[in-house]
Amino acid sequence: KKAKAKKEAEKLMQSGKSSILHFHMTEDDLAGAGMICGGRVDIYLEPLFPENQETMSVYNNLCNSMETREPGILATVVKDGISAGDTGTRAFFSKGRKKAGDIPGFDIKNIKSGHNAPAFELISPKGCGSQIFIEHIRPGCKIFLFGAGHVSAAVSRLAKTVDFEITLIDDRPEFANRQRFHEADEIMVEQFSRVFNRLKITDNSYIVIMTRGHIHDKIVLEQALATDA
Repeated sequence: KKAKAKKEAEKLMQSGKSSILHFHMTEDDLAGAGMICGGRVDIYLEPLFPENQETMSVYNNLCNSMETREPGILATVVKDGISAGDTGTRAFFSKGRKKAGDIPGFDIKNIKSGHNAPAFELISPKGCGSQIFIEHIRPGCKIFLFGAGHVSAAVSRLAKTVDFEITLIDDRPEFANRQRFHEADEIMVEQFSRVFNRLKITDNSYIVIMTRGHIHDKIVLEQALATDA
């Protein structure tokens, strides 16, 4: 199956048109591939050429969202025989539903968003005449650690291993420093009561409150509850 998909991909670079491969994984196929689960597998192959300015616009906007860690939605028409030069076959919707590219008849308002939405889904919306593959782009989340004690130091190290962007906040420079938090992306030495207006907290953010006392915890919590974290 892998060899067939690779061979078909090489053909597409010459024909410049998309193709859908359909596989039914039998017991013999599974044994030969060292796999456990069988079933039906569809593989969508499409050539992407830089001459298609709409395609370039879509993926440039996607890359920008990834770099700024902003979520987005990529929609791609899935159909046999789409030319690499065709427009109207994909669109990217960044935060605020700003759009790059276009799919005629497709309305992003009908697509769920947020953390509860499925990572991927294949839909058949009315008025489009084709199936559309929806990908929810969810870059690494931000985590704001309030407090620079030993527990926070351990959480910071763990968060970095799963690609969180880490901002550490404490009002004690002897604790909030690079020697103790070398993996943090940003360290802010500031009073807890004055720092929130300097933080870019979105619904892709997490706030962890581990200050040195309940009074400071309360100060942070009161402000945290007013954010989209």
